[in-house]
Amino acid sequence: MRVLSAGAVAIAALVSVVPASSASPAQSAPQEHCAVLVGKAAEPGGKSPVQGKACSTRSAADALASAESQAARAGSRQALGAAASTLLVEYYEHSGFGGHHYAVYGSAGPCDYSGYSLYPDTGWLSWGDTMSAVKGHNDCNWGKFVHQNGVTVRSYWLPVSNLGAVNDNVGYINVAHR
Repeated sequence: MRVLSAGAVAIAALVSVVPASSASPAQSAPQEHCAVLVGKAAEPGGKSPVQGKACSTRSAADALASAESQAARAGSRQALGAAASTLLVEYYEHSGFGGHHYAVYGSAGPCDYSGYSLYPDTGWLSWGDTMSAVKGHNDCNWGKFVHQNGVTVRSYWLPVSNLGAVNDNVGYINVAHR
């Protein structure tokens, strides 16, 4: 397992890298899972802070546990030990929920009206230029998606199987409960 330092602003995510070839599992590279854990933004419209991030070839749970451990060591985990990390959304590479995907986790519980502010086009898990579909979980039933150009904005009820005008060009997302 490799643990990554908390530095760049990224999204709280669990990444499942699926082999692209049709080779047998014995010939494929091991599946890697990465987790990035975020908290709630300190103020409305602010970035949800990255609290921990890690990757593991063992399991998604192992990667998330490592990210949580990193957050605890840094003292940045909200309500440490009182609440488990909450699955917020899953991003997909292709329309119709296909291809590689990762799941975003929050440390401050499920989505509420203010939600979480995510920047998928920054940091080591940049997905803004490949995101095409999104599923919401734990009261995250709405998303505001801003194009990388900062001008085009689309809001969708989640799940959304095709991001339309912001497809493969997402610079910012606010996921919330409406």
